[in-house]
Amino acid sequence: MLAPVTSLLGATDGSLWIGTTEGLEHWDGHKLTVFARDIPASIAEIVEDHPGTVWVARRKQRRGDRHPICRV
Repeated sequence: MLAPVTSLLGATDGSLWIGTTEGLEHWDGHKLTVFARDIPASIAEIVEDHPGTVWVARRKQRRGDRHPICRV
């Protein structure tokens, strides 16, 4: 079963970042990379800054969660 998509980012390099209720995926036009889902993380938002760095905001999973914003 596919996880529901929660956020999408079309990056300046032409790739697609996909946030789901189970984690983060990246489509480079040829291959889909699914990032490790050892720690479940629902992705709230994906953004790209001016220099091209991709940032991901996770939804809080439980009280005390840390690192809700991550640089990819």
